[in-house]
Amino acid sequence: MDNELLTQSYRALIYDEIEDYEQTIAGLSAQLQANPTNSHAFNNRAVAHWEIGRIAEALEDFRAAAAVDPTNAVPHVNRACSHFSGQASSRARCEVAICFNRFHRPAL
Repeated sequence: MDNELLTQSYRALIYDEIEDYEQTIAGLSAQLQANPTNSHAFNNRAVAHWEIGRIAEALEDFRAAAAVDPTNAVPHVNRACSHFSGQASSRARCEVAICFNRFHRPAL
């Protein structure tokens, strides 16, 4: 990661910490322009969208995060939580099932 991307990453974290979600989204969007396969940036931008009530954008970014890195359980869990809070319980159960089937490892 070059210095400018690293700076943008830290800046986005600071904006998130002080709850300036518009600036968080702007910083993460810049990261995604430079690296459109950054699952964590998609997920974090989705959370920022969620915080300011942009639910459709949040769900799209959670979907993108999961598509970019199918091994990352976090966006699936976040999507499930967002569906539960939005009363879309059948979708939420589907996301939970995806997480369980994809990431659950039975104990030996």
